[in-house]
Amino acid sequence: IFKLVLVCLFFAFQMSSTKLACYFTSWSQYRPGVGKYLPENVDPHLCTYLIYAFAVISSTNEIKIFEWNDEILYKSLIELKYRNPQLKILLAVGRARFGTTQFTIMASTPANRETFIQSSIRFFPHEDKRRFTLLCQELLAAFEKEAAETKKPRLLLTAAVPLVMVMTYDLHGAWDPFTGHKSFDFAMKYWRDQGAPPEKLLVGFATYGCSFWMSASAGGVGAPASGPASARLYTQEAGIFHVIIVQCTFLQGASLHWIDEQMVPYAVKGREWMGFDNRRSFEVKAQYVKDNKFGGALVWVLDLDDLTGQFCGQGNYPLIAYLFWNFPPASTQPPLTTTNPPGLTTTTSTNTTAKTTTTPGSGSGFCSGKVDDFYKNNNDDNTFYQCVQENTYLYRCPSSLVYNEICKCCDWP
Repeated sequence: IFKLVLVCLFFAFQMSSTKLACYFTSWSQYRPGVGKYLPENVDPHLCTYLIYAFAVISSTNEIKIFEWNDEILYKSLIELKYRNPQLKILLAVGRARFGTTQFTIMASTPANRETFIQSSIRFFPHEDKRRFTLLCQELLAAFEKEAAETKKPRLLLTAAVPLVMVMTYDLHGAWDPFTGHKSFDFAMKYWRDQGAPPEKLLVGFATYGCSFWMSASAGGVGAPASGPASARLYTQEAGIFHVIIVQCTFLQGASLHWIDEQMVPYAVKGREWMGFDNRRSFEVKAQYVKDNKFGGALVWVLDLDDLTGQFCGQGNYPLIAYLFWNFPPASTQPPLTTTNPPGLTTTTSTNTTAKTTTTPGSGSGFCSGKVDDFYKNNNDDNTFYQCVQENTYLYRCPSSLVYNEICKCCDWP
């Protein structure tokens, strides 16, 4: 599967220690009912990187839009930076059905590569291109001045692709003649052992379940299968389940199992075999990222988590929000705290310019009977509550910011 993510970052500053990259898909706009997902539904503080999926490469070696309104959606995604200036927006080129042929043609000659490069530049907003050019010019001038004054060789001005996003969620699927689950340990260690710096590797996390239609009604991992199970609501794709639908509906009447070697669950209902992730497997993988000092997490995909918390009553984005607690971006998002709500790992913010503070246990009783989520404090716009297992936590936004119920974040008034 070919995917090229366009991102170049200068190393004149140190990158944040952990990253949380999340895919936004253009086709999520077509999901029915509450499954419909647009840029205005995205929480701009949830992820370090937002990756727009996908553009493609045309027969003339240029970046080409795939959906009729890709340019509009991509622009809307970029505008989220007004609400979180630290957010980075990436454009992914290619998709599973695109294949590798056109990429091979594009990369085969200097002329073809130059055509692709120039077309990619046109995707940047005009003002960003101007500022980027000025930054390069000023850095080069400063380096030349420093070389003249010190009589030393001039510092090099370089750009690099700093991240390797490993799709450890798609190593098995309904194309296989047997059941199998997502795996990550072998793939991550292969990249590391082949020389990739661990801090640049992001481990893939999936918010979808992958189903198989088994040849018999009983079987574990590796049981004979004859293709995907039928399509379900919201994904409308055979073999791919909204993970929250799995946890809140499919598991009813199914037998639930745990694979010790991979530390992931699967479920069997009749002849349907379902591999998926849940909070427990996310906890295992998050700790794995930390233990191996990998760079962070890559999530496929935003729109298949429980966006509004209405399916299972576990709050907005219950899976991705858990990753946020483990890999918090340097932003003004509320969960940057120094307390440890029940079941969550303690995280200390290193953002010294704007911190969200919290008072553990304050507002006692507020969360009684409420689902896990963030709530407005009607008595103080600068503060808000988080409910975790009916425990109440009061947070204070950074100075001059107020709590915004729409994005569930600290925002400008």
